[in-house]
Amino acid sequence: MSKANRKILIFSAVITVVSWIYVIFSYAALPKKIVGHFNFNGKVTTYNDKYTIWFLLGIFTLLQYAIYWLSKQKTPNKSSLKSKAAEKTVALFTMPYVAVVLLLLNILIVEKSLNNSFNSGWFLFFFIGLTILFIVAFFTLIYKNLKT
Repeated sequence: MSKANRKILIFSAVITVVSWIYVIFSYAALPKKIVGHFNFNGKVTTYNDKYTIWFLLGIFTLLQYAIYWLSKQKTPNKSSLKSKAAEKTVALFTMPYVAVVLLLLNILIVEKSLNNSFNSGWFLFFFIGLTILFIVAFFTLIYKNLKT
């Protein structure tokens, strides 16, 4: 495994573990109903049972594991990337993005559930900005690893 791939995996794992720890320690303080959905202005539109936060953690963790598993699969030789290592790095590059989104969503849900006046309007803009940065970095990585 390359050094870059190892760093990607470690960063993703650490952020995911931090998300789990944050929810574990916050869970007892949460009300029976937590934020399930909010609109673009940050106003809560739906509440869910508190145990649903575990589904969010589970789904995002399984998504990261699926990305890791897919990165280990053999790909056809007709790839337009320079090497198999480059293909694996491109595949793993999504994991840190998923981990950071998981952490942000957990913080947002917990804080908004504990304090309804918590200003969550920033989240949409932050999420869009983070997604744009991810897309730019992702396609830059692909471009740098194209066969010439």
